[in-house]
Amino acid sequence: MEVSEPTRVKRRHISGALRFATLAKCKFACHYCGAAAAETALVIDHVTPVTMGGLTEPDNLVAACEPCNDGKSSRDLSSVPPIPVGMLSPPIRVGRPPLNMKVLPVRLPHEIVAEIDARAGTYGRAQFIRDAVKEKLERGK
Repeated sequence: MEVSEPTRVKRRHISGALRFATLAKCKFACHYCGAAAAETALVIDHVTPVTMGGLTEPDNLVAACEPCNDGKSSRDLSSVPPIPVGMLSPPIRVGRPPLNMKVLPVRLPHEIVAEIDARAGTYGRAQFIRDAVKEKLERGK
């Protein structure tokens, strides 16, 4: 049995003007999860992949964050119906912090972490700490 090499499709260059128009069309947020450009780097994605005959035209281009674009890969999502708005929950961002924040590693005793988790839940831990620090700084002014 003969194995053939995957076909490489030549992609057309996306101009700066088309890139900006696509980002503006998507309100500078990921088309798939809604992550804003201030939170993550956005790339231009072909809704119908180039490998499936998708063209580099405005109707086939959307903004996507790198995790969504990587997860979509070469799949055609144009036929997938959108999720009803009431069923959407805010995405849980895992990985690097938003671009407008600096990482500050802090070690906390287990008892304090358990107390924070009891009040805010495991996924609300970072926001709880940010809010507490902000409140403390505002009181100290």
